[in-house]
Amino acid sequence: MTRRKIDPAAGRTGRNTFLRERRFLLWTLGVPLLLCGVIMGTNWLVDPLWCFRHHVPFGQWQAMFNERVQKANILVFRRPAIGTLVLGSSRMMYTDPAIWGPDGFNYAANSMVPAEYAPALRNVGRTVGMPERIVAGFDFLGASIRREQEVAPRSVDTLRHVDEALASLYRVTALLDYNVFRHAVRNILRRGFEAKDGTIRYDGGPRPDLHLEFRTPDDGARREMLEDALEIFGRSYGAFLYDERHREKLREFRREAGDATVIPFTTPEGTPFLRIIAETQGLLDSYERWIRDLVDVFGGVWNFMDVNRVTSDPYLYREPSHFGPKVSGWIADRILERGDPPKDFGILVTPWNVDEHLRDVRARIERLKTARDAWDAVRSPDLWR
Repeated sequence: MTRRKIDPAAGRTGRNTFLRERRFLLWTLGVPLLLCGVIMGTNWLVDPLWCFRHHVPFGQWQAMFNERVQKANILVFRRPAIGTLVLGSSRMMYTDPAIWGPDGFNYAANSMVPAEYAPALRNVGRTVGMPERIVAGFDFLGASIRREQEVAPRSVDTLRHVDEALASLYRVTALLDYNVFRHAVRNILRRGFEAKDGTIRYDGGPRPDLHLEFRTPDDGARREMLEDALEIFGRSYGAFLYDERHREKLREFRREAGDATVIPFTTPEGTPFLRIIAETQGLLDSYERWIRDLVDVFGGVWNFMDVNRVTSDPYLYREPSHFGPKVSGWIADRILERGDPPKDFGILVTPWNVDEHLRDVRARIERLKTARDAWDAVRSPDLWR
């Protein structure tokens, strides 16, 4: 019987092959697992989707990137007690809900239209219960069917966001989301350690303070933002078409509110936008129809969208669409009958004074065709020297 010889080189080759395969396997599994770990760890620490309850150690000044989802997550995972609910567009996102009363929750969102108000109330009702008071800001542009068509899918999404958050694996998928990771890193690198205009402080505390920071722009930035806003709103108002179902959408919101106290008011646009309304055929008629619809549905509305000391002062605004916290405070002071807001800022319009009020407002807005104010000085400072 012949003894079989073992080739040492073959043994080494086998071991080398095994080592190469193991190294390949480690790289194939290890690198993705490491990347997943980094993504999940960062998303958990910074929590840009606001779906956890821990203290956020860094990246606390966050840029909102999908506030409808983020605020729905607050409702689902934090279940805050809500006494006062604030609704409206991005103009209302700068409003500190505490000025309206205790246990306030700011549920305003970018380009939010009245068709979204009822679904937003349903989300609140199904998660934490209906609030006692609802503060609703209404934008004139929100009465345009063109604006409605731009954002109509969001009214459905508003309900869907809570449904998704209630799904069992929602937070796991959120941790693995690379897009969320990008926002988390951006919060850390660009915004996380100081307050900037348009950021929001989220530290993971038991009751997040959900309103945007307002920083007054310098003259150059204000002029640039004014020109951009005039171009954008000039197009939007030029295409304005009053929504024939707008009144019914307001009624749906009022029905959904039930026994809650609803405080409706018009958001105050700066006089450059009021001048566009004056100069665009048919818009003043649509404005009057809008006010009458609000009065008809709610029995009265506080109108701040008029020519007054506030809307004529550019230093109270970022640009004519977004007003600062001082204006938000004056709106609350006027409605709640406290403090010392400007005398000509805001009036309660009712069925008994609506005709006289609209005649006066029309006359004031039409005078803007030839009148000039401080906004014109921002746009053309050399002409005012």
